[in-house]
Amino acid sequence: MRKRIIKNKLLSILILIVILSFILGALYISIISKNELEIIRNHLKLFFKNLTKLNYNDGITNSILTNIIPVLLIFIFSISIIGIPVILIILIYKSFVLGFNISSIIYFYKLKGILIGSKQETQKV
Repeated sequence: MRKRIIKNKLLSILILIVILSFILGALYISIISKNELEIIRNHLKLFFKNLTKLNYNDGITNSILTNIIPVLLIFIFSISIIGIPVILIILIYKSFVLGFNISSIIYFYKLKGILIGSKQETQKV
């Protein structure tokens, strides 16, 4: 019973860390300068413009190659106790980036950014 309580506390702490880093990533969009906002806007426009001519084979290859290093790091470091801080840093980084990406899309495209899933919406952007 005691081990279960400890596991629940650890899971609660990890979820809290993910939520806090997600919120910090979402708030970071309000801190950055106008020049950086313009760079982010240009990258988003280029991303949504290239979304219509998407090559799925290149996309899956790029996704695998991008995520293979963090997955291997987590696997290797999970063997030892030394890797716990590295895994926490990777977790914080990933949730911060996710929060920043979602908030930047909503910041620049408002409701259209939330509903951007269809091809017609992406062509209007």
